[in-house]
Amino acid sequence: MRDETLDFIIPVRHPDNMRNRKTAMATLRQTVQSTLRQSKRTGKILIVSNPVDDLAYFESECTIVLVDLPSNPNHDDPRGSKFFRKAVQRDKGLRLHAGLTHSHATYIMPLDDDDFLHSNLAGFVLERPNSNGWFIEKGFHWTSGSKYLFPQNEFHRTCGSCHIVRQDLLKIAISSCDDLEEGITKMLGSHLHLINKCELLGRALSPIPFRAAIKRRGHENAHSQTGGMDLRLFVGYISKTARQAGLVQATSQLLDVTTYKSQIKAFKLPPT
Repeated sequence: MRDETLDFIIPVRHPDNMRNRKTAMATLRQTVQSTLRQSKRTGKILIVSNPVDDLAYFESECTIVLVDLPSNPNHDDPRGSKFFRKAVQRDKGLRLHAGLTHSHATYIMPLDDDDFLHSNLAGFVLERPNSNGWFIEKGFHWTSGSKYLFPQNEFHRTCGSCHIVRQDLLKIAISSCDDLEEGITKMLGSHLHLINKCELLGRALSPIPFRAAIKRRGHENAHSQTGGMDLRLFVGYISKTARQAGLVQATSQLLDVTTYKSQIKAFKLPPT
């Protein structure tokens, strides 16, 4: 019998907002496979999507939550546009909220449809059933096709796949906002507010003590239109870590640079 402690909810954008639907579905398959291969059994993987024929592939192993949400008219606005970020967060939040209504698990993890999870993540959660939840402070950034994974020490500020939170606490955080739409947009659609909100509620989240996720960057369907990770950008991250956390942390981050090939087993990555 499967333990209903942790459900993963994956929001899939409207088909009209997929720049390339074939590659979007192929990427989703890789994320689902990484999630299915956790070292310990967990709850459900809920995929929230408008009707798409490709979803038939996932029906045997995932729970499909169909929604009738419109396409996002600002999805292809420039990343810096004042409309882009809010529109993307609102759409993503509504999809995650729909998935939330179909979950009965103690813990919820929103998961972007292009990221990867460390195979020990669910086991870590299952062994700590009384926690408020966690955030992924340290992870990796990876550009499709690259041989290298670049460590990021503020992963929770750069990737939506970063929170594991008690379902009851998440619902309190949503309802504590001025209205439901604001709560859905800020607590589900964005990854920048939930940690502070839980702390204000007196139920702080804790950092996961290992590099627990990989953010895929620079592909044509990237949610946040982020470019690929290269050495120049990574050096910028190292410099920021040195300024904010000191040379010891910056050196640790630098030494954690690793290869894609060496992490295939830990994150259940597709072979190159």
